Amino acid sequence: MIGADFSRTCEGCEHVVTEPWAKGQTSYRCFAEGRCKGYTVGIERFLPYVPAWCPKLERKERDEVKPKKKSAFPDWTGPAYMIVSSGGKDGKRPVCKPYQKTEQDLLSLRVTVEIAGGFPVLFSQHMSREAVEAERLEEDRRAAWTNALEFAKQLWKDGTHREFVVAFRPENPNVGTEAVCIYRRFQQVSAEKAV
Repeated sequence: MIGADFSRTCEGCEHVVTEPWAKGQTSYRCFAEGRCKGYTVGIERFLPYVPAWCPKLERKERDEVKPKKKSAFPDWTGPAYMIVSSGGKDGKRPVCKPYQKTEQDLLSLRVTVEIAGGFPVLFSQHMSREAVEAERLEEDRRAAWTNALEFAKQLWKDGTHREFVVAFRPENPNVGTEAVCIYRRFQQVSAEKAV
């Protein structure tokens, strides 16, 4: 909900109905469809603003709001990588981009989020126990991925280092259960600079 609109009043609105009030006064009530239908917008004169609960304001806000960009999730069948690095015109905000791991990249593990799949999903119906477990695992994977990306952005903001890689690691008997990991990416140092 947005705040009240102080640039105008409800006068002239097609939803305002005039009704008699006590001692011969007139009241103005809003009968627009919405959660506040029947609310008073003035007695003898209109309020000096359009209230924040006005359905027209809410509708206008809904129409003007741009849809949020949905997060892209990996397909969970193999490793997946995103890099959090500098972005924007001045490089002062973190940006997530797909990342292709190369042999020369130096990555240092910082955080590991294991995926258990144990949290119940509310308000869902399933035909089988396997479907319940699959949905729990999917929700847990998505939560771990989203939280890891946000945590990497926070690491980017708080630290002096400016590149972090978020990686999905599938289950592997050599490494353990599937997890989402955050790595710090180091810059390449050429042999000439090292000498």
